[in-house]
Amino acid sequence: MFGLSLKWIISILLAFVLIITHLLTTTLPDIFLPRIVLPYQAWILAVWLFIFLLPKNVTPF
Repeated sequence: MFGLSLKWIISILLAFVLIITHLLTTTLPDIFLPRIVLPYQAWILAVWLFIFLLPKNVTPF
């Protein structure tokens, strides 16, 4: 797909999700409480870093 590997496609999708959740917490702080959403954002980033920094022979994609 457009010459991108699966890692980069996942990276773009995760960046999109993080941007959307950040916009939701800044524009609608009463509905999307930052103290609840921010830990999920941190875990998404941590899992992404773990997967992205694995050696190439370990990941199946």
